[in-house]
Amino acid sequence: MVKYRRSHSSKNSSFNVGFTLVEMLVVLVILAMTTGLLASALPIVWQSFAKLEQKQLNQSVNLAAKWFRRSIQGALLYHPDNAVFNGTASKLSMITNAPLDDSTNIPSYITWEIKSQSFARSGIQQSKVIYDLWYRNQHTQTVIKVHTFNAPAYFNYIVDNEWQSTFTPKKAMLPEAVSIMVEQSNPTDGSSTIWLLATPINPVNVEIPPEMILFGQYEF
Repeated sequence: MVKYRRSHSSKNSSFNVGFTLVEMLVVLVILAMTTGLLASALPIVWQSFAKLEQKQLNQSVNLAAKWFRRSIQGALLYHPDNAVFNGTASKLSMITNAPLDDSTNIPSYITWEIKSQSFARSGIQQSKVIYDLWYRNQHTQTVIKVHTFNAPAYFNYIVDNEWQSTFTPKKAMLPEAVSIMVEQSNPTDGSSTIWLLATPINPVNVEIPPEMILFGQYEF
């Protein structure tokens, strides 16, 4: 009798370790419901990430435009015979009281430059070229990559109500406006669009004091 009871107890114990058919069906139903919920939620999650990324991109573009516009608005002139604002299609330099890395409004000599760089793409023979907008403060030695364009970008200047690709005056003067032009992605006529237009607040020409006309010199 003792031996029979032990054997019967062992059988019951081994039987209780497994799952019944009903329990397996319940587990499968719960797993299917969980998988369905995850599958339906993934598109919403990806859409949220895409919106967040686009928002961050827009904020980055707006910040870059704000920095560039403020620096141009604060452009200054010094001695009438010294041209401190010079610009080409890829680089411009000036003295401004609104450098982006200094909120004290201390005049600083800064440069904006557009540099191109290319890198190979896997599986594609043609390399991709991007155009980075760089800022440099000669006084603080601050160097910042402000923005990246996926199409050719360059500076343009308005002088005497006309667009020019360079601005290299022989005397102190400012352009009437400065723009960053970006070529269209698939141009049919080589046209470009104005990405940003900025205008100086200060007079574009130096105001000559009457003393200089009378005495031939003036202490600036």
